[in-house]
Amino acid sequence: MSFIPPPTSLSVELQLDFHAANNATHPFIVYPMENGDLRTYTFADVVPKIHQVADFVQHQLSSHSPSTIAFIATSDSLTSFMIIMGILRAGMSAFPVSPRFSPEVLSKLMMEVRPTYVMSEDKFMLMEVLNTIPDGERPTVLDLPSRAMIFSSNQAIPPLPEHGRTLSSPQYVIHSSDAHSLLGTLAL
Repeated sequence: MSFIPPPTSLSVELQLDFHAANNATHPFIVYPMENGDLRTYTFADVVPKIHQVADFVQHQLSSHSPSTIAFIATSDSLTSFMIIMGILRAGMSAFPVSPRFSPEVLSKLMMEVRPTYVMSEDKFMLMEVLNTIPDGERPTVLDLPSRAMIFSSNQAIPPLPEHGRTLSSPQYVIHSSDAHSLLGTLAL
């Protein structure tokens, strides 16, 4: 099977679009299913789902100017990857946060990074966090796409147009697990 490498000038999420067009049947990931079987996902399987997540995110935004979207979830690695790539494909920066942190630490992370939007599967915990953030500084709450929505939906959407975010703008915010100091927060 031939493989065409993408141009290095493309961001990761746009490289995935390139692969969907040029390497559609090439395996992207082999993933263990709940029943113990292994499932091979191709670029043709994954990239439309990323566009679906991006569309889901974009339809909730009050503005399409580049913003940071935090998401607090216990998702498996593939679901988290799809959410991150969907956020990036929507032209936004992604800030994944572990829900294992206390609400106090989550609040400090939100105050440090100041995302415009936040998603969480635990709405009660999220409200506890947001209530500690001053009015006017709270991120807007968005619905978090579920694994079922991402992988079970047969909804086909047209591919999204390329976003305008440049490679030099922040795309991903990461932090160390040293939540007490918050010194490990970094925008890439």
